Amino acid sequence: MQDDDAYECPVGHFCPEGTSEPQKCPAGSYSNSVRLTSAAECTPCTAGEFCEQAGMTTTNGTCYAGYYCPNGSSSPREVDCPKGFFCGNGTATPSPCPKGDTLITLITIIRALFWENRA
Repeated sequence: MQDDDAYECPVGHFCPEGTSEPQKCPAGSYSNSVRLTSAAECTPCTAGEFCEQAGMTTTNGTCYAGYYCPNGSSSPREVDCPKGFFCGNGTATPSPCPKGDTLITLITIIRALFWENRA
């Protein structure tokens, strides 16, 4: 790379020493800082959110209902919500479904998914 004072590696990228071109932070991460020197310095996408493309400077948004997104997710459908758990929009960790009447629980989940997806 060029002299540190003359060149700042741009946001969304890292610039390993000895390279001539900035490298994009990988999908599943982002950076809003300059002068990163390795992919390890890119910030993993926040749990409950996703970073779909390489070179992001912020997250794309929240995970979709029915899925959950641990740290470093690159898709709004990163991991299917397991059976017996509930995952609304932006879920980082699935929540166990409440014990009780299955029909009432199912109706509650359908209502929550309907209202969350209307936004």
